[in-house]
This record gives sequence, structure tokens and C-alpha cells, in this order.
Amino acid sequence: MDHVDAVQSQAVQRYLLSELTGDELALFEDHMFGCGECAAGVRDSYVFAANLKAALREGDGPGNPLLNAIQEWIRTPLLVPAAAGGMARADLSADPGDTRD
Repeated sequence: MDHVDAVQSQAVQRYLLSELTGDELALFEDHMFGCGECAAGVRDSYVFAANLKAALREGDGPGNPLLNAIQEWIRTPLLVPAAAGGMARADLSADPGDTRD
């Protein structure tokens, strides 16, 4: 695997999510140990995750502004498409010729 292949296949992200298996995993690991950019991507992601866990542990609870911001950030993008999908399903199930109220 070369660097272009690693980028195009999102190998760093898939490695972090344990989505690489067999030959693909071996090829990426061989590449990563010789590629500073991919190695930095993996290392930086592990450092970020460790720092985030530590920050969340420091102020565990509903009063933690970091925890509140992260929960809001996660919740908003998930709710908007879910609500839109629910409305689309409701619109699709309605009979346009039905004039009953």
C-alpha cells in the first residue's frame, strides 16, 4: 500500500475503528511504519482520544461545559436528519388525492 492508496481508502480512520482485516491490515501497518504522515494521523488520534477522556473525567456530570457541548454537538446532527426522515416518510405515506381532514 502506498500513501495515495492509504488516503483514498481512509486507512487511518479504518485502522482506528478496527475495520481493516487480514491482508489490508498488514499492508497498512507496513506502510504506516514507514510513512510519517499516516503514523502521525494514528498517533494524534490516540492522543486526542486520551485527552478527551481525561477532560471528560475531570468534570464528570451535568455541569461540565465540555461534556454538555459535546453532547449537544453529537445530538444536533443526529436529530435533524432523523426528524427530516420522519417527515419525509409521513409525506410519502399520505395519499395526495385524499381530501379528508
